[in-house]
Amino acid sequence: MKPLRPYLPGGVFHITARTLNKEHWLEPVDIREFVLQATTDALKRTDAGVITIAVMTNHLHLVVRQGARPLSQLMQPLLRRIALRIQRHYKRTGRVFGKRYWAEACS
Repeated sequence: MKPLRPYLPGGVFHITARTLNKEHWLEPVDIREFVLQATTDALKRTDAGVITIAVMTNHLHLVVRQGARPLSQLMQPLLRRIALRIQRHYKRTGRVFGKRYWAEACS
């Protein structure tokens, strides 16, 4: 059974999502720009706020202030859009991200 994600409205979280097998699918500039745009679009549908984002070649980091809604309402649509874009770009099917995204509350 998956552990429940922490729910701390107003809390700040460091979130990381890594690609499957640490593949460098986020390396192309157009993919990185898409990640930034997809993040902006996903924020319009939730009450979370992104403090900062870093897109590396095989993973991304976000520092997010959680709103009243769970973090999954930001992350699920965001990672889904990114995965679909990567699948189209590389003409592949299957998983793009490895394990579930990692989220830890910041002190």
